[in-house]
Amino acid sequence: MVMTVRRHVYYGGRVQGVGFRYTVMRLAGARAVTGFVKNL
Repeated sequence: MVMTVRRHVYYGGRVQGVGFRYTVMRLAGARAVTGFVKNL
């Protein structure tokens, strides 16, 4: 049985010019996490 879990994650601070999206994408891919990124 596959269980789906929903999480809302908010990250604040310096995220420009530090490879934030690439790092999150790489970490999520290694853990079979799916989702999207939205600028607030």
